[in-house]
Amino acid sequence: MNMSVGHVQGLAVLAALFGIASAIFWMVVGWRAMRAHERIADVSEEAARRLREAGK
Repeated sequence: MNMSVGHVQGLAVLAALFGIASAIFWMVVGWRAMRAHERIADVSEEAARRLREAGK
C-alpha cells in the first residue's frame, strides 16, 4: 500500500476529529443520564418524605 505523507496526515486529522466528536457525544449522553438519575432520586425522595409524613 503506497500512501503519501499527505494521505497519512489526512487520516490522522480524520481520526482526531472522530475522537473529539465521539468524546463530545458520550459527554452529552452521560450528562443526560446524570440529569435523569437526579430526577428519579428527587421523585423517590419526595415519595419517601410523603410516606414518613403519612405514618405520623
